[in-house]
Amino acid sequence: MTIAGYLISIDPTRFTKLNRELAAQLPGMGGEPLAPISSRRAFMSIDVLRALQSAMGGPAFDKALFRNGAEWGDQVDDDLAVALFRTREPADLPPRDELELPPVADPVTGKLLDWHLVEIEAAGAWNLLGGHDKIDWTGVAVGHIDTGFTTHPALGFKKSVPTSPWLDTVRDRNFFSREVGNLGDTGSPAAMFASWDSAADTLGGFSGGHGTRTSSVLCGFDTSAAAKASVVEGSSFAGYFGVAPRVPVVPVRVEDSVWVQNELGTGLPDSIDYLVDSAAVNVISLSMGSPRGVLTGTDVPKRLKDALRNAYARGVIVVCAAGNHIPDEQVVFPARQPFTLAVGGSAPQSRPWSGSSYGAQVDVSAPAYPIRRATTKRGNKYEYGAGDGTSFATPLVAGTAALWLAHHKGAIEAAYAEKWQRVAAFLAIVKRTAHVPHDWSTATRGAGILNARAVLQEPLPLAADLRRETE
Repeated sequence: MTIAGYLISIDPTRFTKLNRELAAQLPGMGGEPLAPISSRRAFMSIDVLRALQSAMGGPAFDKALFRNGAEWGDQVDDDLAVALFRTREPADLPPRDELELPPVADPVTGKLLDWHLVEIEAAGAWNLLGGHDKIDWTGVAVGHIDTGFTTHPALGFKKSVPTSPWLDTVRDRNFFSREVGNLGDTGSPAAMFASWDSAADTLGGFSGGHGTRTSSVLCGFDTSAAAKASVVEGSSFAGYFGVAPRVPVVPVRVEDSVWVQNELGTGLPDSIDYLVDSAAVNVISLSMGSPRGVLTGTDVPKRLKDALRNAYARGVIVVCAAGNHIPDEQVVFPARQPFTLAVGGSAPQSRPWSGSSYGAQVDVSAPAYPIRRATTKRGNKYEYGAGDGTSFATPLVAGTAALWLAHHKGAIEAAYAEKWQRVAAFLAIVKRTAHVPHDWSTATRGAGILNARAVLQEPLPLAADLRRETE
């Protein structure tokens, strides 16, 4: 196994101070050099370590650790890194109060929005469709594969109304096979679940509530006081909005963890097939993945390959997270597979996010750190808070795909006789219109940073110029 990085022991009261000091030495990269694993341990990737030692010099770097009460720990290989991030308990992590999210004035509307929406020019895209609250979503639907959903106000739920106007709780499904228990010879767990269980998130497992957080970035719409609250005194957000506000979403629950290795050959392909063949969505957003295709190899089950191939042939745009904190330019599965659009992460000031996976398979990047998102805690406590990850970059791209479909409507169908061509056209446009910052590595971090307005304004490519993707 390759060395992914190092564990560093640290006094939790000094975690923020050290992270800020080290981050200041990485002007070309955004994010936290130290990723918390527990209250007294943090992970530093080998890439970040090398960048810091190059920028500061080895002795100065060691002194910075010592001055803040930190000590070198053990080497961590890639499998252990995955296990550490998968099993960390949020309640046991040191405070991350540096993830402040002041509102930013949007140059189009003049209203104060989340920085990630301003970064990708979301308001400019909304205006092409009549505004964020007037978008006609007729004929557009997004499939959202994750840990499920909760009844958060950002997703359209109200106390007096148990359903959402845009989150489809009729066609939602649960393909998390391990929740079935011992079925004996009664049949496929996923098949049974598809007929009787909802995608409601139990908030259990290692990633409970993840589906709510990612879907809020995709389709959220909330103008309540809580959604407008700001950390900056005297100012407030215009509200909380996903990149595709109130787009119809069909939620599917496939795991209670963002690592879906156990579902690559069962729940995940079943979810994709259901959304493509039965729910007839146009776009799929998947903020989950696995660094291994199977337990010990780098291939994926045939069932998953077939499902992705079918989605592509049916004209469904499948957008997948590249992953976080994975070493050696390793993009996770299924983002590294053909027939998907792989999304890496960026940080403010158009910088690459230090925690993002990267590699030749990344198609485009989008804001990943820090992102304001809706979150639900046990006891139905609905909040807004900050987080990071390509999990959030992914719905920004998937939502832009939905905006693109809504903007062009019949023009796309008229332009492309074969359904795969609309997938190829969107990918070509996303790459062509991406913002390319100075010193951006297009070879490993995608064509650039997503620009939603430019995607909608770009002319549709000619069908004759598109090439069908193959394995």
